[in-house]
Amino acid sequence: MKLAPLQLEGYFLTDLNCQANPQFKADKETKFNERDLEVAAAVQPIKDKPNRWQVSLNAGL
Repeated sequence: MKLAPLQLEGYFLTDLNCQANPQFKADKETKFNERDLEVAAAVQPIKDKPNRWQVSLNAGL
């Protein structure tokens, strides 16, 4: 079997936060607006490692 041309060598989280919402009402419809979600990505080559790249992804509300 041939490997895919793009391989993930590893990943890690630098920050992960989960917080309860005391105003949440389970009996009400949950409204989500994708415009409230902020996503930023950055890609850069890894120095002295040809064909190796670092990809950073930040997502939050």
